[in-house]
Amino acid sequence: MSSNRYIIEDIFHGKRLDWWLKKKFFNLNFHYIEKLIRTGQVRVNGGRVKPSHKLTDGEEVRLPPFIRYEVKPKINNRNSSFSLSERVLYCDKNLIVIDKPYGLAVQGGSKITDSVDSMLDSLNLGPDEDARLVHRIDKNTSGVLMIARNFRASKMIQEKFFSSKIKKLYWAVVFGRPKSDYGVIDLPLKKKFTNKYEKVMVDANGDEAFSIYKVIETRENFSWLLLSPVTGRTHQLRVHCAEIGCPIVGDKKYSIPGLKNNNSNYGFNMTQLFSRKVILEGKYDEKILVEAPLPSHMRSIFNYIGFKKNCNELYEIEKKFEKKIYNS
Repeated sequence: MSSNRYIIEDIFHGKRLDWWLKKKFFNLNFHYIEKLIRTGQVRVNGGRVKPSHKLTDGEEVRLPPFIRYEVKPKINNRNSSFSLSERVLYCDKNLIVIDKPYGLAVQGGSKITDSVDSMLDSLNLGPDEDARLVHRIDKNTSGVLMIARNFRASKMIQEKFFSSKIKKLYWAVVFGRPKSDYGVIDLPLKKKFTNKYEKVMVDANGDEAFSIYKVIETRENFSWLLLSPVTGRTHQLRVHCAEIGCPIVGDKKYSIPGLKNNNSNYGFNMTQLFSRKVILEGKYDEKILVEAPLPSHMRSIFNYIGFKKNCNELYEIEKKFEKKIYNS
């Protein structure tokens, strides 16, 4: 096989072409990779494809002769003060669950140098393992994030997502209070592009999107919500909360004019959305439950507002909520 032709291995089956190229050729940025694909300089099985093309093991990817594989050097990451192995909440032969810190992107991009994806090596897995992401949470959302230990595990986890055998619970601090203590938000979403950035909006022609919420507590003009996204659309919880008149505190992209608190000392300038818990069904239908500890920026705002639910009360609220989302 010549140096500019590659056969896709089974561990990359189902991955996007642009992601594979970035993984294989770390020195190429995503913008340049997209240009190479769109201009036909990258071919799959001799044909032109889109950057989003899902690879199949055994496919041949042909690259321009000037693109060469380079050994990725060991670099001092901005987040090198910690490794992902220090943030592991749960681990078995297929799955690793970490507590993702606030401000760390899950995947890299043209303006992102540090990400969970770029730090997967710090999990220190075995030589036959290839850790890979199976879902995403926003850069400014901290908490539970699942990582598959290999390709086969990632397929198994994705199948659990598709069959609704994985449930995710979030906490959020929002402005105002929803009209009812419990509800289902059914609003289709669609990505749209403005002059400045991409934004997700409610659109009758968009993808269906469902979110379930429960009000845990309300103090003054702030509410503490328990949320579960039934579907997994980009920015789903953030848009849905804003659309019911209760935008998430600190969320600048989906804020509502007039609803603002400039007190940065207590975390009001940080997105108050937290990936609290994941529940997945095991091989024998037993439930695996993994929780993340409350991050410091959310603890600060809880103390400032005066939320006071104790552990026993929270346990009962979440237990009832979990029954509802499994019956939804």
